[in-house]
Amino acid sequence: MFSINTLGIDDAGVGPVVYAWIGIAFMGLLNFGVSFALALVVALRARDVPRGERRTLPGAVIRRFFRRPFEFFYPPKDPPKDPTAPPPAAHH
Repeated sequence: MFSINTLGIDDAGVGPVVYAWIGIAFMGLLNFGVSFALALVVALRARDVPRGERRTLPGAVIRRFFRRPFEFFYPPKDPPKDPTAPPPAAHH
């Protein structure tokens, strides 16, 4: 990318610019994927999830990501309610 600033797109060509942007996007996705995988492994160990469930969970997470990718980046509008939580107190 620095050479493009020096030479300009006309001298460097469009191909190297496209390859540079594809490389940057790939590195970002790779960084995100590795960070997510490491956090998932730590969380599974912290919760003492059985090995059988550990093996099926990554596949389920990947399927969920492709079905509803925005849930991984934006919080849900209505958070799920805890069934064990006491009902809210009424204020009069």
